[in-house]
Formats: sequence, C-alpha cells, structure tokens
Amino acid sequence: MAAGQQRPRVLILGAGFAGLWAARRLVGTDRGEHGYDHLLIAMGSVSHYFGVSGAGEHAFPLRTMEEGLAQRNHVLARFEKAAHLEDPRARRRALRFVIVGGDPTGVEFAGALAELLFGPLAKDHPTLAPDFSVILLEAQDRLLGAMPARLGRYAADRLQGMGVQVRPTLEVEGFDRFWAAGDLAYLERDGEALPMIAPVAIQQGEHAAESILRRLEGRDAEPFAYRDRGMLATIGRNKAVAHVSGRAFTGFPAWLLWLGIHIVKLIGFRNRIVVLVNWAWDYFFFERAVRLVLPRGLAPRGEEGGAEGGRGPGARGDAEPSG
Repeated sequence: MAAGQQRPRVLILGAGFAGLWAARRLVGTDRGEHGYDHLLIAMGSVSHYFGVSGAGEHAFPLRTMEEGLAQRNHVLARFEKAAHLEDPRARRRALRFVIVGGDPTGVEFAGALAELLFGPLAKDHPTLAPDFSVILLEAQDRLLGAMPARLGRYAADRLQGMGVQVRPTLEVEGFDRFWAAGDLAYLERDGEALPMIAPVAIQQGEHAAESILRRLEGRDAEPFAYRDRGMLATIGRNKAVAHVSGRAFTGFPAWLLWLGIHIVKLIGFRNRIVVLVNWAWDYFFFERAVRLVLPRGLAPRGEEGGAEGGRGPGARGDAEPSG
C-alpha cells in the first residue's frame, strides 16, 4: 500500500451465511447483517454420501472436533456393550468398525483405530479381543489414489499386517468484491477438482487476502494456482507413506518426515514442544489418550454415545504438507 494509507480493517466472523445483497455490499448472517468492502467466505463444506441410501443416518462423518469425539465415544461404548453380550455373533457385530474412504484420512484413521483396538483396548478387554474387526472400504481399485500406486500398495500391506481388512470395491462468479476459499471454492487443475484438504484451503485463503490487497491498491487480482508440495499419510507406529517434491518414501523415513512436517506446521514453540513430548510418551510407553466414555448428551447419535452395533465410523479427509 502507498505510504500514509490507512491499513485495511479486517473483521473475522464465525457465523452462518443467511443472504447476500451484492449491490449494497451487505451480507446477512445468523448473527445480523454486515457491510463490507470485500467479502471472503470460507464456510467449509458438508459430508457427501454420494447418494448411498442410509449413509447419512447411520455413518459417522469425520470433519470436526465434535464428530471426532462422538466417534471415540462410540468406539469405547461398543466395548462396554459387547462385554454384556453372550451371543458371539452379536459381540462380533458390536465390535466391527467400518471406515469408508481409502484416502489419507481413511488410511490414518484405520491405522490409529487398529493400534487402539489391538493395543490398549485388547489389554483392557482380553476376552473380547478375538471379536475385534476393522474394515477399510475404498471405491477405487487401490488406496491413496492421489499418490503413486506403489505407496497405495504399501499402505494396504501395512494395514493388513496390523489386522485391518482392506477392501477395494471396484465398483463465485458474477459478483464483485466477493471471494471464496476452502471446501466452498470449487477449482480444477488439469481437468480434475482440487482435493478438499487443508493445504488447498490455506493457499486459497492466502491468495484471497493478497488479491484483496491488490484490489485496494488499484491493481488486478491474479488467478489462483495451487502449488502441490506433496502428500503424507501415517499408517501406524513407524509406518507412513509420503510423496513430496516428486519423490516417494515409505516406512520409517516417511514416518519421520510426517512427524517433522506436522511439528513444524504447529503454531507456536510451546505447542510444538507439548505435542512432541506427548508423542514421545505415546511412542515409548505404547499409551493412548484416556479411554473415557463421555456423557451420553455429548454424543449426537444413538444410545451409549453411538449408533447400533453394525455401524462404524466413516472417515474422509486428508493429510498433506503445506506452507
């Protein structure tokens, strides 16, 4: 900006979108109306079930902290219920967890769940251990479709070695001063939609801010170009896959790379130290977070904090280096 110009004022609101009056530069929210010079909306998206009947009613999405807590509560509650079941078939049904989506988040969730089930929970409930099962479903013919094929095969082999059953199924244009970023913004590269992952949203947010500043300075905004720095997915203890700068890594080196990038990307030195200490404790002592079943009112579905026995957590998402 030119010397002496007043720095633009930025107002950040956490609110629901209720309406837009572009000619008046007025946006409506569930907390009132606000005028603007430039408007950037980044409200995310909702879970998409691809028209699968019953998925919205019975699956657990994994997009927010609240949904993650509901899933954890559901998993732990199934063990409490299974302990009182005498029918072996009913126990197996209660302890069958199905994850839909073999992208990075699905792979990571399957690995973390397998480590929890066959580690701490197997010690807590030794009589139920033979009834555990984790199933990962993927609509494509392999896992991690955005990564090289050999990384998908590596992830499948490692997950199966951890006890996971991997089953590929084979089956705001026209408005001025109005911007969108994150899952809400649909953009393509080489004919394919950009993935709904955090690095894309971060780059879009940074680009939108730069574009607004350019407009305020009387310059034209430049088109957005996503810089793909690679993708990471941890499978479990000492196991991960990474595709960074055109190179593929597997196993312990990829796991160290995943660990280092996630630590570096945390905000604040104190947060990095706290997370590193917690991870080191879990790594050396094979411990997980407290296995506490939350009060029933904190879980959105079903009795005992979850859905009925055959329902399992559904996961869809990402893990990727950014910055």
